[in-house]
Amino acid sequence: MRTSQEIANIITNEIRNKGSSINKMLSDCSLSKKVIDNMKTGSMPSADKLAKIAGYLGISTDELLGSDEPTPPAPPSRSGIIVKLNSGDKFADLEDLPKEEQDKIMEYYHMIVAKYKLGKKP
Repeated sequence: MRTSQEIANIITNEIRNKGSSINKMLSDCSLSKKVIDNMKTGSMPSADKLAKIAGYLGISTDELLGSDEPTPPAPPSRSGIIVKLNSGDKFADLEDLPKEEQDKIMEYYHMIVAKYKLGKKP
């Protein structure tokens, strides 16, 4: 597992390789401009922030963290979740929600999955 400083360096290098900037990435991920600065001083961000950054970089959180653990399969897409939820008719109205509300549910779902992958059960 990498230290927060090592992860900050990887993020910085990946962003440079993509021809972008840290500020743009943080803005696009709706994260504070202090996230990377805090990492450089030894503070590890939360799992959901790391998941957003990894997603932006196009890598898994395992790759970002330097985990030797095998990466579990990617979480299902929104439609896959809706199909699974609808199979029991418990959440049949989920697909009737506006896309914005479905996106909020998916964001929360991905945050929970990322926390679980890091061993931090919600």
